[in-house]
Amino acid sequence: MPRILRVLRHLIAAIAMLSMLTSCSLATIAYNNADTLIGYALRDYVELNVEQEIWLKERVTLLMAWHRSNELPQWQRWLTEARERAAGMPETSELRATYVRGQALLARTTAQALPDLAKLLHQLEPAQIAFLENKFANDNRKLAKDIAVALPTRYAKRADDVREGFEGWLGSLTPEQATYLQSRATILVPMEEMRLADRRRWQRELIELIKARPELPTLEAELRSWILSPEKYRDPVYQAEMNRQYEAMLGVTAWLVTNATPQQKLRVQKKLSGYAEDIARLLRN
Repeated sequence: MPRILRVLRHLIAAIAMLSMLTSCSLATIAYNNADTLIGYALRDYVELNVEQEIWLKERVTLLMAWHRSNELPQWQRWLTEARERAAGMPETSELRATYVRGQALLARTTAQALPDLAKLLHQLEPAQIAFLENKFANDNRKLAKDIAVALPTRYAKRADDVREGFEGWLGSLTPEQATYLQSRATILVPMEEMRLADRRRWQRELIELIKARPELPTLEAELRSWILSPEKYRDPVYQAEMNRQYEAMLGVTAWLVTNATPQQKLRVQKKLSGYAEDIARLLRN
């Protein structure tokens, strides 16, 4: 997925998950300033004019009202279910169901925002499209430079990132957990080259689509398919490797949660409970 679409999708998703990732006060601030946050991120890719800025702010305000009424209660229930599973000894299938449910909630918010995203892209002027193309090129050069390192170094970095991610939830790993995680490091095959190739393809197709100036319904339909079903368009080898690593990491997560110490389980449950309480405060406010 081209980075601007990924950024936009993740920005929309971030609105849905802000109360899970921050303290209540910061979540409230983010909710009240979502138009500013999204506008700031978009300006890194497209130079919006005054009319577009005003329009965007109005649309984000409506999106936030919809999300607060319809989605926050869903996230609250999802967190409660996740906490219950973390308290036990979940199977890989149970963790997969939790993940799929979370992704479905993100997709609902993304789908709600898609018509406005299509309208925004539909009204881009040639200079704005050129700015976007240049930004894509710069991003690709940076990624190409970042991945031009020895393969062992990239393996080590991915392993470190995964370990730090688990430690953020569990706290310090036990020697047994650390040994197990290290033994599974070979599943983390670096995919940066495939990701860069996929991104360049999406960028090219997106720019071609915008320049073609299709009717708005056609543009929206294309974006909906690209953003909500990106697996349909990826290189089969890339998608197969993504699927393999996803399944492998579910297994690793299930093992670590099952073999967590009582203190680690309590830590996970407290974090999830805290996020659910943050959402409750947002709903009350």
